[in-house]
Formats: sequence, C-alpha cells, structure tokens
Amino acid sequence: MIATLAFISFVFATMSLWVHRKVGVWGTFLAISIVFAYIGGLIHLDVLITIGALLGAHTLLHFEVSKYSHFMAFILATGISLMLAFHLVPGFKSFELLGIQWNFDKPFIGIFVLALNVPLIKSGEDMGEMLKYAFPLTLLCIAVLLGPALFFNFVKYNPKFSATLPVWMVRNLFFTCCAEEGFFRGFLQKEITHYIPWKIGGYFSILLTSIVFTLIHTGPLVYLVLVFVASLFYGLIYHVSGRIEGSIFCHFMVNLARYVFF
Repeated sequence: MIATLAFISFVFATMSLWVHRKVGVWGTFLAISIVFAYIGGLIHLDVLITIGALLGAHTLLHFEVSKYSHFMAFILATGISLMLAFHLVPGFKSFELLGIQWNFDKPFIGIFVLALNVPLIKSGEDMGEMLKYAFPLTLLCIAVLLGPALFFNFVKYNPKFSATLPVWMVRNLFFTCCAEEGFFRGFLQKEITHYIPWKIGGYFSILLTSIVFTLIHTGPLVYLVLVFVASLFYGLIYHVSGRIEGSIFCHFMVNLARYVFF
C-alpha cells in the first residue's frame, strides 16, 4: 500500500506541471513520493545522492551559465539519466501491482526536464496547434509501424480490453511516455541540436537520439527496428511542433494501440 502511494504521489507531481508549474507544488509532491518510496522499500537512502545530482544538473541547465558549465551539466545529466533508464543505479526496487511491473528509477529521467527546462502547453489554443502536427503524424506513425509488424508476424490482431487497462494507461503515460519523452526529446534531442550548428542539425539530432533510444530497449531485431522508426516520428513531432506534449501523445497512442489491439 505504501509503495502504491509513492507512485500516486509521483503522478500528482507530474500532473501539477501542467496545472501550476511551481517548484513548491511539484517539489512537494515529489518529496512525498520519495518518502513513501523509502517507507515502502522501493529505494535506499543512497539513491538521494543520484537524484540530487540529477536535479542539480538540470537546475544548472535552467540558468544562463558558461559554455563549460552547461556542457558539464549536460554530460552529468545524460550519464545519470541513462544509468537510471538502464536500471543500473543500485538502491531502487521494482514493484508489481495487478500484474504490472512498476519501476521507480526511470521516471526521474524526465521529471526534472519537464519541471525546469521545456515549455509546456498552457491553453487550448496551444493544444490545438500541437495536435495539428501530432495527430496526423501519429496516425502515419501507427500505419508505418503496422505494415512491417504484421508482415513479419511480429504482432497479430488480437483486440483485448482487460480490467487492468486503466492502470496500465496510467503507468505507461506517466512512467514511460512522460519520462522517456522528457529525457530523449525534451533534453537529449534539444541539447544535441544546440551543439550541432548545421541547418540540418535538428534532423541529425533526431537520428542520434533515436539510436540511443533504441539502445535502452531489448528484443528481436524486428522489434528494435520498429522502436527506432517510432522514435524518429516522436522526434519529428517534437521538432516540427516544438511541443513535448506532441511526442508524448504519439508515444502513448502507439503503445496503447499495440497493447489493446495486438
């Protein structure tokens, strides 16, 4: 029960970013989440050093600092985030709820990016402008992925609506899509673009980011190719819309389509 409260508090911390993005709000929810995680046996106290270092790096990136300081913060944030994404940081324990695996380490790769360093949608007008790019590209992404997935028998049409679907949706949206898109698109892709002065730097950063994104996944070759192609779409949506919500939307809809129909 206590462990469940840790994840619920983390969801509130993430949701608050679109309601009232103030450090006193999301920071309080996040602190409560960490306390529940410790009491519930999800973390050891030493992980606070890692979390604190990651927060410090993103806080430094939030301000105007020297190029050297910016680069060092970028390297630190990237290294820690990738270790969290690969579950290499000791002191974290996974949790199973209703047959669904929950990890408390990966969500941290995106929460500080979303809280400090990317613009978030504030109005219905912003949402409509984002969907103008994200919706058609999401449909195209699903269509492009579906063809080879069916051709190579990687998936088979098997619609299912289980009782645990709402729980899966919460887990996938807040602990997979928001986390991964916050880091890979809102941080890594943006930073790589910053360091590549070419006119095509934005598209080159999409390619590099997608390679790294694919590396954190495991599975047969066909699956990894599909992950790479999907990542190209996530990156393209973020690039053309300038909204992290666009890539989160596409990522979530791709995962939802696969979970429900295949």
